[in-house]
Amino acid sequence: LCTAGAILPASRLDLLAKGLKKAITWFLCAMMSIFTVFLTMSSVLSGSADKTAVKMTKSAITGAVPIIGGILSETTEAVLAAASALRSVVGAAGIFSVLAICLAPLLQLGIQYLSYQLAAFLASFSGVKPLDALIERLGECFALIFAMTAACALVLLVAILVSVTMVVM
Repeated sequence: LCTAGAILPASRLDLLAKGLKKAITWFLCAMMSIFTVFLTMSSVLSGSADKTAVKMTKSAITGAVPIIGGILSETTEAVLAAASALRSVVGAAGIFSVLAICLAPLLQLGIQYLSYQLAAFLASFSGVKPLDALIERLGECFALIFAMTAACALVLLVAILVSVTMVVM
């Protein structure tokens, strides 16, 4: 739509392209907000429910079998401490791996976006208005692709953080 709107300036394709850009932007923002709120609420609710279940189970085991129950309760605490340490290591490794995977495409898209912006700036001196508009709109398309890629990376990071915090403490 951007290309056709730049080639045919008398058409209404520019308005359609701007509307599509706004729709994509709103959709990305809405989906990111919904995803983040959902994961946050589910982790808060399940984390508090898990902690309560662990405390109730430990007190039931300790009360039911006096000597062995205390040993089992202490063993459970040791296992949970080891799980917490493992959670920290896995969480950090997961976050760094997602950042490493997403960094190359984000850098490439960022460089392409800046290249298109520079080309649009230089094309503005040529005096050819359709060329200027075309290159500027292509840069806007790369900005949307960059935003989508960054949104996917953020979704992965939030999902890793929430899944790692789901380990019962």
